[in-house]
Amino acid sequence: MAPTNNNVIYKGYADSSPYPAIKVSSPNKQYADLLMDDFAGPKGEFTAMSMYFYQHYIASYESGDYGVMVMRIAIAEMHHMDILSAVIRQLGGNPVFRGGSNSGGKYWTSRNIVYSHDLCKSLQIALQGETGAIESYENHIKMIDDPYIKNILERIISDERLHKNYIAQMITTYCK
Repeated sequence: MAPTNNNVIYKGYADSSPYPAIKVSSPNKQYADLLMDDFAGPKGEFTAMSMYFYQHYIASYESGDYGVMVMRIAIAEMHHMDILSAVIRQLGGNPVFRGGSNSGGKYWTSRNIVYSHDLCKSLQIALQGETGAIESYENHIKMIDDPYIKNILERIISDERLHKNYIAQMITTYCK
């Protein structure tokens, strides 16, 4: 994976702290399996990115601000996918678009996305998604005994918290 920085299109939608080096202490397929849910499980990064893309198309007609925000968050989520796929590979896994054993190992489907044209409902779904992502990463940090992976997940959590704050601000603006 190429080194990254935050001076890309999603600037402002990712925490300003640098991402840690993408490495693991040693291969561990159990850890790779755990991270598959974060990568492409029903509530993982691939679902979040896809949902934000959809919301961008819908919201850009109703609220340009929200449409721009969700597109930039989608790009940040793609970056998380890139990071997770590199970690999964280093752990000896194969980052295909499916969840891990915790979600039944099912392949990703577009049915994971809630297709809503209601801005406030979309915002609530996004807020729940970011909250769930943070909880999942925090649980995985407790389960994984690899300091490199823990640092990577903590850094991703920083972005998810930022996304959660932006979404909460939009709820305050548009859903009174």
